[in-house]
This record gives sequence, structure tokens and C-alpha cells, in this order.
Amino acid sequence: MQSNPVTATAEPGPITITLSRFHLKLFIFQVFQRRFDGSVNFYRTWLEYEDGFGNLKGEFWLGNRFISQYTSGKSNFTLKVIAVAFDLKRASGYLYDFKVAGGSLNYMIMYSSSIITTVIIFSSACFIQNNQSFSTWDRDNDGLQTNCAMYYKGAWWYYDCHFSNFNGFYYAGGYHSSFADGLDWLQFKGYYESMRMTWMMIMKSG
Repeated sequence: MQSNPVTATAEPGPITITLSRFHLKLFIFQVFQRRFDGSVNFYRTWLEYEDGFGNLKGEFWLGNRFISQYTSGKSNFTLKVIAVAFDLKRASGYLYDFKVAGGSLNYMIMYSSSIITTVIIFSSACFIQNNQSFSTWDRDNDGLQTNCAMYYKGAWWYYDCHFSNFNGFYYAGGYHSSFADGLDWLQFKGYYESMRMTWMMIMKSG
């Protein structure tokens, strides 16, 4: 199926994306997170994030168990994140050699390098903490004494605490007065402007 990556209509699961009509190469992505209207609560428990939740035709998290199983083995994978702000500006992020460990390691995220791109930015800055376990409000695995997931109303690979919070609270309209608890991305729109839409997807790269 061909699809535009900047719409909310892409079906879950494997999708085919063409970068432009002038490119012949196709990339197959496995979508595991999608948000675009705030209809699904993402402030969930460890077990819910492990098993997945939401509506596969709407907003959803496919499940940490699935992500871990999908990225296991000898294949190389790239994580691609697409974020669209309420002003319709867009940013993309990539994690190369991306893997998520199993439940015994608290679904630790691992990768070799990262890239962030916008209209005016091309950066290798970190936007998800590497070698960090996943945390939810009821399973705190971050690097602080405080509970980052509880404080920032989400579930994520928090360390001290985050550069991005793609499972944070969905603020319709974008701007919020509370600090960093929205669907925020520091390097793109800062800690006081929530995204309008996000996709997280995995591409087999070797």
C-alpha cells in the first residue's frame, strides 16, 4: 500500500512509503505508534504497554513485547519517527541499528547513532536516551529518584528525564503551560508545545 507519511490515514502494520515521485526505491515500515487526535489515553500501566493498546485504525501502541520480538535476531533495523506540529511544520528522527531488548531487561532501547531533520536542522543530537529501560508510572526504571513517567504523564525510555515524550499527554492546540508533560520534542518545538501527530515505525535496513 502506498501512503503519505504526513497524514493520519495510513493503516497500521507494514506500510510502503515513497519519498517522492522521483524516487524509485520503496521503504517498508512497521508502524508501532500513531497519535493524531488524543482519542486514546497513553498514560497506561506496564502491562498495557507490554501488550499494546488502542485502535489499530486510530491511535495505538503496538506493544513492547511485539517491538522486542520484531527487532530481535541478526537483521539490522532503523527506527523512524515523524512528528507534525499544529503549525504543520514537520520533523523526522532516525535511530540506526535499532533494537529493543526483552522484558527481562525492561525493554531496553539500543542503537548505534541518531539523526534529527527539520526544514532548518540536520543534527546527530540524541532524542531518545540510548541503553535505557522503558518506564511507566507503575514500573519506574529511570535514572532519577523521582518517577519521570508519573511526573511527565507518559511512558518512555526516560533517563533524567527526556528529550522527547511521544507518549505524553495530548494537548489539543499544542501549547501548554505545564513543563514537558505533553507530546513534546525538545529539539523541534521545545517543552511547551505538544505535537499534533506522531508516527513511530521500524524499517529493516539489512
